[in-house]
Amino acid sequence: MAAGFVGVLMLDTAFARPVGDIGNRNSFPGVPLRFARVANTFADQILSSAPQTALTALFPAFLKEALSLQSQGARGITTSCGFLAPMQQPMARALTVPVALSSLLQVAWAQALLPPGKICGVITIDAERLTSEHLTAVRGAANTPIVGMAKRGAFAELVLGDTWRNPTEYTIEGEARVRGAQRKAIQRELILAARSLPLNTGAIVLECTNLPPYREALRRHTQLPIYDIQTLVRWFWAGLTGL
Repeated sequence: MAAGFVGVLMLDTAFARPVGDIGNRNSFPGVPLRFARVANTFADQILSSAPQTALTALFPAFLKEALSLQSQGARGITTSCGFLAPMQQPMARALTVPVALSSLLQVAWAQALLPPGKICGVITIDAERLTSEHLTAVRGAANTPIVGMAKRGAFAELVLGDTWRNPTEYTIEGEARVRGAQRKAIQRELILAARSLPLNTGAIVLECTNLPPYREALRRHTQLPIYDIQTLVRWFWAGLTGL
């Protein structure tokens, strides 16, 4: 059987996507990706503290693109946003290939790996709108500690800035556009967020699929295991293909 590819359901957004970001084709060496933009799906719709209401209305558009990717030969389906966790089970029921829609799937897995007294924490783009409902949708503990990136920081500006409603190319290989002071500022914000997690945190899951480019700075600072969309997709592909 041909190896196929992992289908990636992308929000209708545009911003620089350095290597590590889900939307950069070079982020997953050895894992073939095929992208499908879900038209008219924007961050302000997805980042909702009432996910069932918000995502139910959007589900048909995501399903349409997922079915198209499946018909093209996708071996599995993922997405570009961890907030889509509540779609995990509905999408799994609707498709005939496996789905791994959110890096939050790894919260329960990471917790199971830790010694007694240690917990898994989550860093997200928006801690006010990521809820226990998102976590329990993928069998994470409802009391998992969640901390967020700075609301008006460099990362929020990059991902939720003025250009995000006028997409031109959603798989921009934008390494050159996230360097220097901007990149260092995002790394500082990520480390600052981690400092707000409980002292007994033993592992961290990054909800946002745009955070992996800055992960190594966090790993060096915390010396903790870090799980994100990269670790999820590589695990997913290995299971799908044995490669």
